Amino acid sequence: MPGPKRPGIALSYNFWIQNFKPMGPFQLNADARIAIQAALDGGAAILEVYHNETTEVELKGDESPLTQADLRSNAAIMNWLEQSEHPVLSE
Repeated sequence: MPGPKRPGIALSYNFWIQNFKPMGPFQLNADARIAIQAALDGGAAILEVYHNETTEVELKGDESPLTQADLRSNAAIMNWLEQSEHPVLSE
């Protein structure tokens, strides 16, 4: 799995599992590993935007806000979820 793009922002699944082990025997299936890495990369994409850019907000058709952080985190998450066999409904 790809590592962090910037130190301190993204955690990889391997870092997470080595440092935040639950008590007792523990095995994650492939879907759980994908979900964890998708969440970590999605969060990193959000932080990347907020640390480096002025937040621009667009309005969707229903008048709800949409930011660059939303779009980039969605793309990062979709990169991982497309590797699973599950259908995905996204913006």
